[in-house]
Amino acid sequence: MVSIKTPDPKEKHHESGLLIYPRLSINFLLVSLCVLYGKRFDYHGPVEMYGLYHVPNLASSEPVMHPKIGFNNHQSRANFSVELELSKLDIMRPLIDLESKIDQRIRDIFEAAGNFYLQALQKYGTHPESAYLDLITCGEILSNFCDFTYDELYDNNLLKQFETIETQIEGGAAIVRDLKKRLYQVSRKFRLTLKKLLSEDFCLKNEVPEEWVKFGGLDWKTLDKQIRVAYQVRSSYVHTGQRFSEVVQVCEFEVQVGRLQINEGESREVKEFLKALNDAPTFKGLERMMRYCLIRFLETNGAIIFPSETTGLETM
Repeated sequence: MVSIKTPDPKEKHHESGLLIYPRLSINFLLVSLCVLYGKRFDYHGPVEMYGLYHVPNLASSEPVMHPKIGFNNHQSRANFSVELELSKLDIMRPLIDLESKIDQRIRDIFEAAGNFYLQALQKYGTHPESAYLDLITCGEILSNFCDFTYDELYDNNLLKQFETIETQIEGGAAIVRDLKKRLYQVSRKFRLTLKKLLSEDFCLKNEVPEEWVKFGGLDWKTLDKQIRVAYQVRSSYVHTGQRFSEVVQVCEFEVQVGRLQINEGESREVKEFLKALNDAPTFKGLERMMRYCLIRFLETNGAIIFPSETTGLETM
């Protein structure tokens, strides 16, 4: 239960004479708790607010399934490990304190991305495909904060084609400028952002049974490919509607162990989808990536200082 003390209205006045009540969003607090501890948190409504009493709504939450998985169990997480004590929320104090001088855009991006992370943990047991897509959306929102050069956003093939248009077609420079405005490169921005936020240290820790680490844990050498195909799974699911919960809902592993059979009679879209699933991280692996990226996002932008894990981080 959380109790929030509102300031004395006599002390907070706007120059217009109107009373001001600075308000900490319950959702923002919930997201901060969820990301810090890497655990699922649910909000059941207020018990008392503005002098009115309420009965908590316990029917508003999805049931907790798979209690042994990292975000549901009673152990600290592998990366950015925090003791499961509410006093540790002090780590997030600069972010939660509305009077701190943190760029509001950092708060907004964190809350928006973190909200999808929180939703993913809440929906994992009952709507795994939707939960997986929520984690991808979390990464997409973080990528909107980053600025990338054209050389980073476009591969060599595309850059050569732009050069050809610029040099061999009349008005080619204007055409290329227009093309670049239309080519949002969402998938590539997603991949570049996660690569910037993740580090090799991330893969040195895992939450896989010791006997399966070699086969079932995330590996830095293949992480770039796994990030790319995770986004491909999202795109394929949106276009084909192919279900994949049984593949990503494996609780023990962070990557696929075993291969899905691809039949000759399947359509090209389904074949590409199944091929992507064979190389994609499970929900367990993708969830661990996103929490790490959310905390690194705050660290690299000076919003919080985590007591351990990383130092000398490059600002985004």
